[in-house]
Amino acid sequence: MQKKYVLCFSGLGRSINYTFNNLQKFLIDDLKPTQIFLVTEDKYSSELKKVFNKYENLTFKIVENLGKVDSNLSFDSRWGPQHSKLNYLNFLYKRLVLSDLIKEYSKFENIEDHIFIYSRLDVVYKYRLSSQIKHINTNKKIYLPNFHHWLGGYNDRFALANYNNFITYLEVYKYLKDYNKDLDLHSEIITRHHFIKQNLKLGIIRLPFARIRENGEIFDNLDEFDTRLINPLNQNKHIYLESFIDSLRLLVNK
Repeated sequence: MQKKYVLCFSGLGRSINYTFNNLQKFLIDDLKPTQIFLVTEDKYSSELKKVFNKYENLTFKIVENLGKVDSNLSFDSRWGPQHSKLNYLNFLYKRLVLSDLIKEYSKFENIEDHIFIYSRLDVVYKYRLSSQIKHINTNKKIYLPNFHHWLGGYNDRFALANYNNFITYLEVYKYLKDYNKDLDLHSEIITRHHFIKQNLKLGIIRLPFARIRENGEIFDNLDEFDTRLINPLNQNKHIYLESFIDSLRLLVNK
């Protein structure tokens, strides 16, 4: 049976003029999703509508930003200024809105048997996604890329999962205050904590992509992530332990 996909995006979209052609080629036109969901804010919405409105299967939602950082939340000391913390909270909030949007849509259209993919808007991929995920079974695991698992955490820029696990994956924001009782907030650390608390199982796939800044500057070295190993090895031992079978698969099959 042919796999059916739902593509989900959220974020500002400030780099979209530099990333859309890549997202179109390597994700949208490659997978031919039955539905695309996009949650953003007003600032760059006109640019996003301009490029995404060609797709009739698009559900587009603009949300109000959170006004300020909750003074009761404590952040990891490695966070930068207050606006960086607010950007992170808005990032999580948009993903919660995205989950609500998907759940509402599923009441009227059968998409619960689809494979769900989350991607940031400010990234470019090295390969067509179909070539990287064609043998992946999403029945039990949520699959993340094999890099950027910083500080003992998990990469939070891409996810591949079934319906139920995907919805849970997106809903970090509603648990944030509870998680903050256990540890200070940091994006990768909180992502892993969410997996543990919600009993989500980690899967790893080789998926090199790079982040693109608002001015078009490439923030990452794609070739650095195009590897069998999860780099740097000494900082990512937890990934090998927590997704052992997938780590072996990556070592054998580049």
